[in-house]
Amino acid sequence: MRLVYIAWKNLYNRSWQNRVAMMQLLAGFVAIIFALALFRGITFYQTLSEEMKLNQFINFSSLSSLFNYGKVDEQIKLGQKVYEAILNLRGIEYIGLVARGVLEIDGIGRVPYYAIDENMKKLLPLKVVKGINYDFNSIITVDFDSVSSYASALLRGRSICLKRIPVLVGSKLGEKLIPGTVFYDELMGGKSAGYCYEVTGVIEKGTYYLSNWEGDLYRVLPNIDFAVIMAKNDYLPDYIKSTMYIGGIWTSVKTKEEFNQLVPQWKEALSRYGVEVQPFSKMLKDFYRNRQEPIRRIFIIGGLIMILAIFGFSGVNALSILLRKREFGIHFACGARKRELLIIVFIESLFLVFLPGTIAIILLKVVDSIPVLEKYLPYFIVDKYVIGMALLIILGILMVTTIAPILQLKRESPVNLIRGTKN
Repeated sequence: MRLVYIAWKNLYNRSWQNRVAMMQLLAGFVAIIFALALFRGITFYQTLSEEMKLNQFINFSSLSSLFNYGKVDEQIKLGQKVYEAILNLRGIEYIGLVARGVLEIDGIGRVPYYAIDENMKKLLPLKVVKGINYDFNSIITVDFDSVSSYASALLRGRSICLKRIPVLVGSKLGEKLIPGTVFYDELMGGKSAGYCYEVTGVIEKGTYYLSNWEGDLYRVLPNIDFAVIMAKNDYLPDYIKSTMYIGGIWTSVKTKEEFNQLVPQWKEALSRYGVEVQPFSKMLKDFYRNRQEPIRRIFIIGGLIMILAIFGFSGVNALSILLRKREFGIHFACGARKRELLIIVFIESLFLVFLPGTIAIILLKVVDSIPVLEKYLPYFIVDKYVIGMALLIILGILMVTTIAPILQLKRESPVNLIRGTKN
């Protein structure tokens, strides 16, 4: 503790030098961590590219708006026509469906939802990131596990029990969703904003229930079959204004050449419905390409700032050893050993490097948690991975910046330290 106090006192006595060094390091840390957070936010799309044969997945991008307007019956009829037309196309293997609507929940009001069927789960394999471009912002995502009993119960017209568990308001969905989780985004402004609803079991047939903290059950939604509601109109409650659309279509095409030959045929067959056909792989490539350059620039700028800060900081520290020889000589004359002087120099560097690094991480974590900024920073995620990488960078810079002053101090003999600087 005595050495820590001495190191802190030394820093305080040379405050102008330390402020310059800390501001340089803080700017560099902010730039580097910002770039890491942006990079983290878009790696989800790279993961999709690696995990799926994206050249065999087609996105019918206009279907989302296609089913957003008009009466529910008309939407279902149109959806059924498109559904059947797609199934009749050559090379189509299966279709992923998404249902969107509004639930009337007691004590909460009208709550938007998305329901994803098991084929869409193959597109989103339990890895949902903030900013994913599927209109999944500001909604409840009913995320049923593709092979679980919850999905089976849903398709059989049974019901589930939803249990509320708290999460931080404005928090991210994270790297993945737990199978069978409903997330209510706080951007909707509902009374249950910032809460998750975890599927805990199958209960009474034909009705959905929502449980509160005391365990009381509220009627939420009568028998609904999300997965096939597009293809039939057997039952739809009046108070649910649902919109259904096809989230994606997978093909059985094995070669890229065959795929490229079939796409024009699909476009022609579906053009009458106003449906655009676009390979999903192209969407991902365009998405990633448009964001590569800004991230690269931030990394370069942050790297240059850090390099200048490291050289400047090391130089200032090494020079300060020369200018502080008399100070260290007094410590030595008072009984301090060379090892203790080296520890003091290291602790000074520790303060100077870790303090701005910690401030940068906290600052960007706070920025990341502000809901208003999600609109402007949709692909910005500060998670454990980013913080871990930032700490490794901070540790590396600490090691580099302590080499010069420690070597300089080790070279000095006790006699030179006591003599002080040569004027």
